[in-house]
Amino acid sequence: MKVRVPDKLSSKVLIKKSFKSAENFQALNLIYCELMSFLALRSKSTSTNPGRSLKPTNTPTMQVSMVSDYITKSLRGQNTSISQISSSSTAGVYLALLPSIWTAINDPYPELSSHVSGVLQALLEHASKAPSKSRMKQITIEFVARLFLVSLCELKMNSLHMNQVDNH
Repeated sequence: MKVRVPDKLSSKVLIKKSFKSAENFQALNLIYCELMSFLALRSKSTSTNPGRSLKPTNTPTMQVSMVSDYITKSLRGQNTSISQISSSSTAGVYLALLPSIWTAINDPYPELSSHVSGVLQALLEHASKAPSKSRMKQITIEFVARLFLVSLCELKMNSLHMNQVDNH
């Protein structure tokens, strides 16, 4: 029995199909992350607004945990499917992850605080390791700066609120 060895052309086609499959799975993962961030934000808004008739029936902590782990691994370059994708699309992938990163950092589920610190740590590591002239470095620094500014605003608002309470 003779075993057929694939020629170079058919192996290139197989590699292209494999690459395309990896891109498609990555796109599905990004969509899932985005949908989970919307669900988490919706759960947070319905739980903080008691007048609404929509009540979350089940907190998706397991899914948010999985998304947080995916984000952390992606930022650290540990997801093999992302590392197989060309570097030109990496900034696009990173941009697509930003809403999910934002949700993971502003996690509505207190039991997942270790995931929040993991995502934040991976984000800061990523910001320091990205090549200085890359588009991703610019996006990362802008995002981290906005996180910092938002947290400063929250501190200032809390301080003003405390001063108003003390004065009355």
